Amino acid sequence: MAGTLRTTRYSRMRLATTQRVSDENGNTVTFWGREEAREVPAAVDDDWYEVEKEGERLYDISAKHYGTPLLDWVIAVANDLELPDEEVVPGVRLRIPGSSTIQRLTR
Repeated sequence: MAGTLRTTRYSRMRLATTQRVSDENGNTVTFWGREEAREVPAAVDDDWYEVEKEGERLYDISAKHYGTPLLDWVIAVANDLELPDEEVVPGVRLRIPGSSTIQRLTR
C-alpha cells in the first residue's frame, strides 16, 4: 500500500491528521490520527452552549458563535473532542472559548 500524508485545516492546533492509503485495486481509505494538541485554557469571557438538535456539528456551532465554521478546531480542542467534524449529541454542553482566547490562538 502506498500512502500520502495530508494534514487537515485542524493542524494549526496539531489536532488531527489524515493519512490516505490506496491498495492495489485503487481503493482509498482515510485514517484519522490525533497528535499533541495545544490547550485552550478557560477564560472569563468563555461561553457555554448546549447542543439542541441532532446532526449538529462543530462547524455549525462555530459559524453560529464566531461567524465562521473555520474555528471549529478551537471548540474541539477546548472540549477535548477527537474528531472535529463529528456530530455532537444533543444535550451535551460545550465550552465556547471567548474572543480573548480566539485572538491569542489565531495570531
